[in-house]
Amino acid sequence: LEREVRAMVSGDEGSLRLAGFATANARILPSVLAAVIARRPNAELQLDEGEPDEVLDGVLDGVLDAAVVFEYDLDPRQWPVELRADDVLAEPLHLALPDSHPLAGAEEVPLSDLTDESWICTRRDTAGARTLVRLAAASGFVPQITFRSNDYSVIRDLVARGLGVAMLPGLALDAGRVRYARIAGRPRYRRAGALYRKQNTNPLLPIALECLAKSCAAVANDWHEEQS
Repeated sequence: LEREVRAMVSGDEGSLRLAGFATANARILPSVLAAVIARRPNAELQLDEGEPDEVLDGVLDGVLDAAVVFEYDLDPRQWPVELRADDVLAEPLHLALPDSHPLAGAEEVPLSDLTDESWICTRRDTAGARTLVRLAAASGFVPQITFRSNDYSVIRDLVARGLGVAMLPGLALDAGRVRYARIAGRPRYRRAGALYRKQNTNPLLPIALECLAKSCAAVANDWHEEQS
């Protein structure tokens, strides 16, 4: 019993319950989980998936030790005061264009050049959709949104088939038949953060947060090298 207690206090054993949004679970959290297991092979890790509003109660109630959440610059969030929110990654927003588009291949494109385009976007009630509408309004137009999906692979496929253009955050970019361009003007971001209770004493949590910061730093560095 003493050995088991010491192992749990030190984080050699015990459990860690995490959650993240879809693109974070696909691009960031697998390496985080692997890194934690490499350092604490006897730990039990659990991963769930959900939008920020879907996982928030789990963190508040202690069902989750931490959640990776996001907010957009143009759709900021106020997290409960009981929680800490550590910024871990700033995802630049990009335009996704089909290969056949006249602006495909441009490094950056003004939104005003896409006034008459059909847009493919996330659901109406999402931060991404609200951000697109606000950015378009600042450029003097209302986007004509013809298709909606919260699955970025669906959005990319629709763009690749020439059915419209889209705005995607950095973690949603993927190689394929879609061409990406920066939005001209002031850079805009979707920002990922780690949300957890201030009083959480799980010894595995600091390890996971450290691994998360390293994983996100590696992703940001890759983006920087691609642009340079």
